[in-house]
Amino acid sequence: MNRQLLAKASTIACELESLQLDLTTETLERRFAGIVSSMTMHHIADIPAMFARFRNLLLPDGFLAIAEEADFRNVECRRVGVVEKPRGQYPVFLLTAVHRAQ
Repeated sequence: MNRQLLAKASTIACELESLQLDLTTETLERRFAGIVSSMTMHHIADIPAMFARFRNLLLPDGFLAIAEEADFRNVECRRVGVVEKPRGQYPVFLLTAVHRAQ
């Protein structure tokens, strides 16, 4: 996947850096404008902890994009509400999908 992404780098309208590392065991002392995870989340045992890592690695207004292959249909993502916190309002998104019949 990294090779495919890097091959397309010249067609992407932003600066791109590809890092291959294990965020479950390795640490980074940097923050990023965006994080793209492609076909990796199904390998992660503690997904909430990984999302916390992603959040800590993002700069303010940074983005997170996740691409994942799964055996689902009717995949939808909706904004379903807002959570009020001391530091501001945070949208709540709901991702739903139906498992395909075997």
